[in-house]
Amino acid sequence: MALLVTVGNLCDLHVVARSFLILLSEKLSYDLKLSLLIMALFMWLQDQNNDPFVIHRLLHKSDNVALEMVIREAVHYINFLSSDSSENLSINPPFFGNPLGLTIPIKSLYQSKYTAISGIKRYLRTTCFRVFFDILSSKLRFDSSIRFLPYQLIHIPGSPNPTFGPIYFKNWPRSHVFTTNFEICSWINAQGYVEDEEDRSLYVTFSHGFSVSKDELRKLFTSNFGDCVQNVDMSHTTHSRQVLFARLIMKCVEVIDFILKGKTVAKFKIRGKHVWAKKYKCQKPCM
Repeated sequence: MALLVTVGNLCDLHVVARSFLILLSEKLSYDLKLSLLIMALFMWLQDQNNDPFVIHRLLHKSDNVALEMVIREAVHYINFLSSDSSENLSINPPFFGNPLGLTIPIKSLYQSKYTAISGIKRYLRTTCFRVFFDILSSKLRFDSSIRFLPYQLIHIPGSPNPTFGPIYFKNWPRSHVFTTNFEICSWINAQGYVEDEEDRSLYVTFSHGFSVSKDELRKLFTSNFGDCVQNVDMSHTTHSRQVLFARLIMKCVEVIDFILKGKTVAKFKIRGKHVWAKKYKCQKPCM
């Protein structure tokens, strides 16, 4: 006989994270959008450190000053991730030691910008989307523009975010019963998120008058960084048919940070001519 598991049961498994969200939005008075970004950041930090008790230790800190300093460092890091001129923000970040005893603290992650953005988006789209719905609904209950229907997708005020995209949740009935083990495991383990191609893409430009082929571009990056290229898009051309730029879709977002090394632009050479690579930015507005 199958075990019946409800949304309420799975929310109860995230009681620590739910308590932390209440602390952020009520005691520390952060707005809902920033509270969820901080929440997703610390969930991702737990992954990076292979330490499921990071949020638990933060929540139970007896020293309120230390707690607020850790949150301030997290907010600065989120601002760094959101800024186009993020190299300047990484010069003098607020470091307050390592009160959480992290193997990989925030201060070591300033060269992992795009990996962090993708990691935060993963938790916004999975755990945060799933297990905070009742808390978020109660905070928004006086917003007359929102219809709180069962299974309704509800966007957080201030969403979409230019860096992290839409921030929303589903208004789950707590009595909703999961019918498969896959659904249950997905909720518990934050599964179900696939990295956007945009998150894994580089924008590459060439010297004027210098023709570069797809094979040359692929070879440039695979010879320097291993088997990392999924696809090379050179479909956009000028009237003269000369290709001036390309979009490289990489196999994982981590390689983007490895290539850029914390810089805005990385420079390479093909047959003695310069090739410049930077993070690809989708021109479509966030939905």
